[in-house]
Amino acid sequence: YNHNSFLKQGFSENLPLSSIRATVKSVGRWTWDRYTGDRRCHRGAMQLDGSLSLTERQSLAAKRTHELRHKATESKIRAACRQLQDQGKALVRSAIAALAGVSASTVARYAHILSEV
Repeated sequence: YNHNSFLKQGFSENLPLSSIRATVKSVGRWTWDRYTGDRRCHRGAMQLDGSLSLTERQSLAAKRTHELRHKATESKIRAACRQLQDQGKALVRSAIAALAGVSASTVARYAHILSEV
């Protein structure tokens, strides 16, 4: 839950409760009247057969998404390893994680890459 902590954020004082309620009401009204949802979702990316059930299509899409993310993570880790090797530094999980922008536990799950490099 958010708190009325504008004073901590550098303002001269916290907002009065009436101002917060008015702002919330205004945002809610605008959202109800104007927001129509995110239309960027591309449901036909895989061009799956419409006769498949929704759960089957979602399952196939989830597998595809997993593969794409897995490959992207591998690519980030490989690039970080190459960068560390070019700098003459040791391939330490924490250093790889920092360069790749992933957690050290993620690097541990991709340990096979370290043996390939």
